[in-house]
Amino acid sequence: MLNALLLIFTPASSWERIAEARRSIFYILVTYLLPLMLLTSFGEGYGLLHSGKWQGESPHLRRLSVGESVVF
Repeated sequence: MLNALLLIFTPASSWERIAEARRSIFYILVTYLLPLMLLTSFGEGYGLLHSGKWQGESPHLRRLSVGESVVF
């Protein structure tokens, strides 16, 4: 998880460390990218749940339920 956060704040040095470690593609995906994608998904879901989404021809703010946010 710490490595995923380091990719956000210091991406160049983090990717250099990843390349020097010579890990497999599967290891990199599971250890670095999957936690980053999960953090982003939870953040997006939280935003949709609390802020809503603009929809319609005459734009109006539509609040989404938890189920709709998960599907989105």
